[in-house]
Amino acid sequence: LSRLEQDVIVWLAILREPSTLNELRAVLVRPTKSAALLEAIESLSRRSLIEHGQTRGSFTLQSVVQEYVTARLIATASEEIERGQLDRLVKNGLELAHAREYVRQIQVRLIVTPLLERLRSIYSPQARLEEYLLALIQEMSARPEVEQGYGPANLVVLLRLLCGNLRGVDLSRLVLRNLYLQDVAMQDARL
Repeated sequence: LSRLEQDVIVWLAILREPSTLNELRAVLVRPTKSAALLEAIESLSRRSLIEHGQTRGSFTLQSVVQEYVTARLIATASEEIERGQLDRLVKNGLELAHAREYVRQIQVRLIVTPLLERLRSIYSPQARLEEYLLALIQEMSARPEVEQGYGPANLVVLLRLLCGNLRGVDLSRLVLRNLYLQDVAMQDARL
């Protein structure tokens, strides 16, 4: 698959419900021409990797493909965090603030929580993982805003689920793209 086709498949696995071309373009980090995106979707459809949704102009992943892509996303994200290179996590948001509540809960249950469990098994005790995530957040803040993508938001989501709050965390100089922070305790956090 081309790079764009791979990105489309990963985003459809994250979005979890039929999406239109415009909805997909809205979540992509890099601006993509509609013609190129439509061509990628048609190519994936010809290969029977995606199917059309009930709403006209929408499409989604086949269920088996969605499960496979989700598992690969978790494995890739875990490997990237271990290496300290967040390529996939910069391109893709794991939990999206604009998603419907039930979709966001599914994203947390099927993507973020399994990823966090993998990381917990690698970085034990919890304090070690917390320190590492905070260090990655600081590294992201040194990057130019255009290179941050969804990276900081994904790290903050993992930290929030790990600790239960974001008290005292320095989130300044970060692009927090599509980050859901409702009901999160953030006393003394810096934005």
